[in-house]
Amino acid sequence: MVHWQLRRLTEVLYMLMFSHDLKEWLAHAQLLAQRMAILIVLLSATLAACATLAAVLGILPWIDLSVLISGKPFHLGMPVQLTLTIFLLGLTAFLPSSARVMALEVSHRQFKTSMEDVARAYHAAHAADRRG
Repeated sequence: MVHWQLRRLTEVLYMLMFSHDLKEWLAHAQLLAQRMAILIVLLSATLAACATLAAVLGILPWIDLSVLISGKPFHLGMPVQLTLTIFLLGLTAFLPSSARVMALEVSHRQFKTSMEDVARAYHAAHAADRRG
């Protein structure tokens, strides 16, 4: 999936560089920002999951986060790391639906109707009415 996202990012960057229409350029910029956000979420979740797994196995240390509350130290590194990892992995559950919505948005942006299409539909509808 990461390879697909990188390929789509390069396509959008190419479209941004050679677009002359402001509305088209903004649409491509929005698409680029969405694809970059998806890629960032994927990479962050992967990195957090790997770091947490390595910490569980003792390969890497847990995040060192100490907080003083009323003069007593609390070590919150492990709970914060686990919570962040679960949160990022939860965000990845929304990525397939996000990709479907983005594909739908792109297909709607590419929808163009010309006067010839309208005239053809008008004639076809009236010809069908005349036939009964």
